[in-house]
Amino acid sequence: MVVELERRLMSLFIDCGNGLVRRQVFAEMDEARARQLVREYGFDPARVYAVVYEQVVFRHDVDDSEVAAVLDRRPYRECHSLDEVLDAVRCIVPQAVRIVRLRGYSKR
Repeated sequence: MVVELERRLMSLFIDCGNGLVRRQVFAEMDEARARQLVREYGFDPARVYAVVYEQVVFRHDVDDSEVAAVLDRRPYRECHSLDEVLDAVRCIVPQAVRIVRLRGYSKR
């Protein structure tokens, strides 16, 4: 089964001088904390000239047998709705947003 994941990231662009720019990527957080982390990485937070928030979408393959094992622990049904299957997938991959390709499950 193929699912779609979304991650929110924040990029800080740091002027390193001599025409060089460094891009430091973090998970989404407040800007003050990110600037503090920039200092811990050895850069001057005052040299950060841009903060960009990004949403990255990518696909991930999930083993059908793992999803089936989660569904088997639920009350028996002849078939499962897409919402129920997605809920089971989220037990394995919490960041799953939607199912892209579904194999082996009948839709209701």
